[in-house]
Amino acid sequence: MEWIVIFVFSIVAYAISNHFVYAHGPVHIYDKIRDLANKLSPNLGELFSCMICFPTWVGFILSVANSFFLPELAVTPMMLLLAGYAPWWVIMILDGFFASGIVWLIHTFQEALERSNANE
Repeated sequence: MEWIVIFVFSIVAYAISNHFVYAHGPVHIYDKIRDLANKLSPNLGELFSCMICFPTWVGFILSVANSFFLPELAVTPMMLLLAGYAPWWVIMILDGFFASGIVWLIHTFQEALERSNANE
């Protein structure tokens, strides 16, 4: 059961991150969000172009949502592993790190597959 939680969390974090970093979305909503973020601050705009940076925040948000809205149900990897042993803010930070790392791995694997298919 634990591996299913980790797998689903990883896919959800990747999907959310991929949408905000690369997708156009209906009526180009993601493009508009990226443009607004870049107008507000170049550093914020950079967040929306990075598949390491953005998933960190996705992990933070999913972890906080789990801690405050569904504390009895572990839906993040660190909540699953550390609930009852660590405070919510430690779990949040570690979920952010986990999301960043796993999304980067999935993204890097996907890019490698795309490069190998382009060379055939």
